[in-house]
Amino acid sequence: MLSCDAVGGNNYSRWCNKDFDTLVTNARQITNQDERVNDYVQAQQIFKEQLPWTTMAHSVVTVFTAPNVVDYKISPLGSIRFDGVKVE
Repeated sequence: MLSCDAVGGNNYSRWCNKDFDTLVTNARQITNQDERVNDYVQAQQIFKEQLPWTTMAHSVVTVFTAPNVVDYKISPLGSIRFDGVKVE
């Protein structure tokens, strides 16, 4: 949601930081947990310095569906999406 490639898509803040992008992309590919954590920590530091948005708590949201509706997921951005949803 914060990648440069997602600007104009899911990156609603339109924030792009190449260093952040590189760290997160690398961390996803590293199998060594210590190295992975290090990259994520550095990415978080960039996020906290640049502050493209402010993190905050969200309320609990409940969506009622019929028992035969499968794999409906609530979007954290408030949109209603039906991709992947099945009716059995």
